[in-house]
Amino acid sequence: MPKRSLARVAVLGLLVMAPLHVACGAQSPTHPSSPALSIAAIAPQRGSTGGSTSAKIIGNGFVSGMSVRINDAVIPATVLNAQVIQVMMPAHAAGPVDITVAAPGGTSATLPQGYLYEIFAITSITPAAGIPDGYNVVSINGTGFSNQSKVFFDGIEAEFVSGYGSPLTNTLLPVWPPPHVAGTVDVVVINSGDQVRLSKAYTYASSDTFDFNGSWTGFAWERNTPIRFTVENSTLTSMTCGSATRTFSPAVPVIKGEFSVAGPDIKMTGRIWSPIEANGLLEMPGCLSEFGWTANK
Repeated sequence: MPKRSLARVAVLGLLVMAPLHVACGAQSPTHPSSPALSIAAIAPQRGSTGGSTSAKIIGNGFVSGMSVRINDAVIPATVLNAQVIQVMMPAHAAGPVDITVAAPGGTSATLPQGYLYEIFAITSITPAAGIPDGYNVVSINGTGFSNQSKVFFDGIEAEFVSGYGSPLTNTLLPVWPPPHVAGTVDVVVINSGDQVRLSKAYTYASSDTFDFNGSWTGFAWERNTPIRFTVENSTLTSMTCGSATRTFSPAVPVIKGEFSVAGPDIKMTGRIWSPIEANGLLEMPGCLSEFGWTANK
């Protein structure tokens, strides 16, 4: 028999024997079952009642074609992978809502009250004034803020404060106002698709227009050493850093929001940035402040 015919016989024999082999007890290969559908979290967990907050639903068992419901309203959703679904939160009344994902086959999972809608609003700006040079710390207080929020002074975007003061939260946006000519300006906060404007809410002015008399407390940078000084009748009267205290006689004048002390055992400079913020340099025995100090009234 030719070699080509022998090859055909061999192939036919394998095809015939294969079913017989299965019939003799061999099992067909099995595939692992899909993970159970579940929701573990949504990030972020809160947003503005105006909607337009981008969020990710974190869980397991997500497949193409899944639907997402906010309470009973179905919203567009994109399945990124088996653990993440991307959504854009719609506008909704204030309060918590359930998050539900449903597979095409009918199975579903719910995260009860997993997301909180908050009213987006500004309640206060502290302080409401600062020097034209800008970059003093201003706290925007309110509700419904997010890490997508932006703050503008007269149309110029402000930088968020980093490494100092209070962190950004859903109720607080700490910012450095940008430089601006003297005058009163509008402050606008934009959060996703929402916007709140406070007309003439912030004033750029020189330091000598502020009331900076009173007791100031803060710290020297290197070791967070507590400092305290007092300004009375626009003069610096005393200074304490850690356990060291100095009383100035005569008192040191504060001129245009600045002061300077030079003595045998103390060197100190200060600048008033806003009605409640000052900083400067300080050298005195027992007070390590090579990188300066910061204080608030």
